[in-house]
Amino acid sequence: MGYGTATFGYPWPDALPDMIDEGSIARINGGRHYHAIFRVTLRSGEPCILKIEDKSMGTLFTERQTLLWLEKKLPVPKVHHYSDNGRFEYLLMTWIDGQLACDYVAQDGQPSLGALLGEGLARVHRLVADAYPTPSLLPDDCMELVRHNISTRPNEVMEVAKTNFAATSLDDVLRQLEANKPQASEYVFAHGDYGLGNVLIRDGQISAFIDFDCAGLADPYYDIYYALQSFKFNQRENEIDDFLAAYGVDELPKDRMRFHHMLDLLLL
Repeated sequence: MGYGTATFGYPWPDALPDMIDEGSIARINGGRHYHAIFRVTLRSGEPCILKIEDKSMGTLFTERQTLLWLEKKLPVPKVHHYSDNGRFEYLLMTWIDGQLACDYVAQDGQPSLGALLGEGLARVHRLVADAYPTPSLLPDDCMELVRHNISTRPNEVMEVAKTNFAATSLDDVLRQLEANKPQASEYVFAHGDYGLGNVLIRDGQISAFIDFDCAGLADPYYDIYYALQSFKFNQRENEIDDFLAAYGVDELPKDRMRFHHMLDLLLL
């Protein structure tokens, strides 16, 4: 540990030693497999999160841009520092108290997990998205990613398609996607990975939305699909009805949900 040339094996940006108390640096578990996450304390005494990412695996720039755009719109971490040394990116953000939604159990008088997350996602989707500065996750753009996989990894795509969608050819995969594609005219600002691990809850209320590195403009059912997958993964399926009711969904559209299920598998 320590500043020097590296901290936990990562080069240390020049600006951070003046900001962070060296003795406070502690690595914590969580985040994506290609993130390194540390709890640190600023010299002012403020607790923060430092996220480090290898640029070959993704980018923290999108998350930084999103958090700046969301400031004063939603409860999100405040950005204190961002830097890029060509190989690694560094994002320093405020620490926000709360438990992950996957650990939340409603006490007497508190809303259910499903109701909290449904209301929370509706709040996210109500934001005016016209000025949102980062990438698109709209259906046509997602289909371009599938076409890229078909071009570069055709055998893997075909195996997934045959197993899960009874597709007879790669052309059939695209036909099925096109037949179920949502209308791009209905789009929202989407979290991009809205699930039980990316919402913090404190005292029966959402204290923060976190991890916006996959955010973009999208069909609203992009987030709804992944939220339902997260409920199932965390064995909280009993919360799904409350989630849908709080969001305002009476009935899930089969074509749109099939489209997002296909994307989920075909993006490999």
